[in-house]
Amino acid sequence: MFWVFFFSAWFACVFWVTVLCCSGFLRCSVLIFFSGLLHFLVFGLLHFLVAAFCDFFLIVAAFFGFWIAAFLIAAHFLDGIKNIERSVKLSTDKNFLIQVKAIKLDTPVEPRYRFNTVAIHDPPQENL
Repeated sequence: MFWVFFFSAWFACVFWVTVLCCSGFLRCSVLIFFSGLLHFLVFGLLHFLVAAFCDFFLIVAAFFGFWIAAFLIAAHFLDGIKNIERSVKLSTDKNFLIQVKAIKLDTPVEPRYRFNTVAIHDPPQENL
């Protein structure tokens, strides 16, 4: 009974902390710690208040929460990898000497990276 509560509360913490981190609302490790502790206590209270129903509910919620959190983390990193690949492709172009500069945009919704490209010199123009 205790392990069911422990793992379901742990996966619920992982899910909500991941959602908050990916949305940009949590940036500090202290906030992540207290958020996890708060969710652990809340789900612990729920477990002891509604024990018969809560076991099944928390196991199902933890299962889906774990996969949603994994999907959010993967999507966040894949987006960053795609931007890095795009910048490398631009910087290795034969016709242009391009300087690629990554700028972190701090938005309240989601932290993103914008890549500015600056052409240092233009390619030679063909004579018409």
